[in-house]
Order: sequence, then structure tokens, then C-alpha cells
Amino acid sequence: MERTKKGAWKELHLSLQRLGTDKLDSYQFHAVKNMEELNTIFGKEGALEAVKEAKETGLIKNIGITGHDDTRVLVNALERFDDFSTVLFPINVAAMAQPHVVNDYRPLLEIAQQQDIGVTAIKAILKGRWQGNQNYQTWYKPLVDGAWINRAVWFTLSQQGVTTYSLPCDLRLWPMVIDAAKQFKKLTSTAQKDIIQQANEDKLIPLFPE
Repeated sequence: MERTKKGAWKELHLSLQRLGTDKLDSYQFHAVKNMEELNTIFGKEGALEAVKEAKETGLIKNIGITGHDDTRVLVNALERFDDFSTVLFPINVAAMAQPHVVNDYRPLLEIAQQQDIGVTAIKAILKGRWQGNQNYQTWYKPLVDGAWINRAVWFTLSQQGVTTYSLPCDLRLWPMVIDAAKQFKKLTSTAQKDIIQQANEDKLIPLFPE
């Protein structure tokens, strides 16, 4: 989460200490939400300087970046720095039901493929934003119907360039998500369009823009 060189070095060494290790396979700039943060990371005495040095000295093996709202920030990051190994972002059918420059992940997947970058999808089973009581330990309101979870997971994993999907942060949802993954077969473009139409009919709402 640190954006300056000094802060990033401190955070990295604290992580190594807490994990009881002398190196990490992957280290990611987490939740970069706007261009101001990205410019600080890439600027003089920015966090990228620390992370690049950490890779050169063997403390980390791969550099990654994650975001949760504006895909344009991550696209810009990948255009400016060619040594990212991974990128993480919400990739779900709700975004395609109501596509917007903020949530449209397709340009991100395109540049990730061009640069051979691993893509971790998150929030595949997104239904919308919470309204009222939160029944699950997820930041978003999740799909809970097994058939819809199947469709949503298959849709996300069928997007060209997606490497994997990270499980939602509520254990109760894991069995259905894992079952969907076990049954996965890549969807045709026609099947994907049908799921997008169903998402519109069932009023799945993307998280961004608000």
C-alpha cells in the first residue's frame, strides 16, 4: 500500500519479518486507485524504485500491481513499466452488462496478453453493491444461487487473457465456486452474450462507476 520509496522499503521488510522468510515470489502494488497514486509510485523516490532494487537484490522474484475500480490506471501502469509479471482486477459479467471506461477490463486484458502478464480476476461472482445488511464477508453483494455462480465463474474464466480467479473472502461461498471451477469449459462468444443478457435481466450492477 505504500507509494514512496522509503515507505515501500519499510513495508517490504516488515512483510519479510512477519512471514519469516528472506524472499518473496511476488510483491504487488496493491489497490492503486488513481493516476495521482500511480505517478507517486513511478516518480522520483517513489515505491517503484524500492521494488526494482528489491528484485535486483533477490528479495522478490516478480513485481505485480492490483486495482479495484478504474481499469485505465492499470492500463497506464502496464504501458509505462514493462517488468510487471502480474496484474489483478475485477473481471465479471456485471461489468459487461453495463460497460464503462472505468470498468471495461478488455483493454487491460489485451495489453496483459501482449506483454505476457499473468491476470488474476477478482469479484467474478459480483451481484452488486451492498444495500442494507451485509450477509457475507465480501466487500460486494455476491451471487449465491449455484446456477448463477456457475455462469459467472465460467464467464470470468472464459475471458481471453485471464490466468486465474481468486476465491471470494467468505468461506461459505467457496464450495460453490470450486464446484463451478471443476465443471468449467470455456464458453463460446454466443454463450457469453447470453450470460450478459441474463445479467441485464437479473439487474447485476457493476461496482464502478458508482
